[in-house]
Amino acid sequence: MIAGPLIASIEAVATADTEDVEIRVTASCRPLASRTVRRLVRVLAADCPRLDDVLQITSELIACAVLYPGPTDIMAVSIVLGTRMARVTIAQDMAPLQAKTAVPGFGLAMVVVHELADTCHHYNRGEYAQIFAEVKW
Repeated sequence: MIAGPLIASIEAVATADTEDVEIRVTASCRPLASRTVRRLVRVLAADCPRLDDVLQITSELIACAVLYPGPTDIMAVSIVLGTRMARVTIAQDMAPLQAKTAVPGFGLAMVVVHELADTCHHYNRGEYAQIFAEVKW
């Protein structure tokens, strides 16, 4: 585990039965956190045939979390790297006002994610939001 002023924790988890690797990052909703997460993905997914798409999707989803930080100012990032897919998930608490007024899909930044991802879903459950995008090859 690595920790710092922007990154509260980083861990990588391998799943024996599926050969997937999951990178879990708990970070402050700050732009520099995106750079750290992208560096991790770039190293751990170097052989991914759609690495550029995964990196761009990661950046866009973190940008949404930075633009709409919740009351805790913390986001949970999960990146699952499989043999035929990659999935990026961002989860965070939302302020009550944002939960009521947030535009579904978080607006224009999501256009890029929808264009690059094979699957993309956004869940807004009151004061909790989660969005994930998946690419396949």
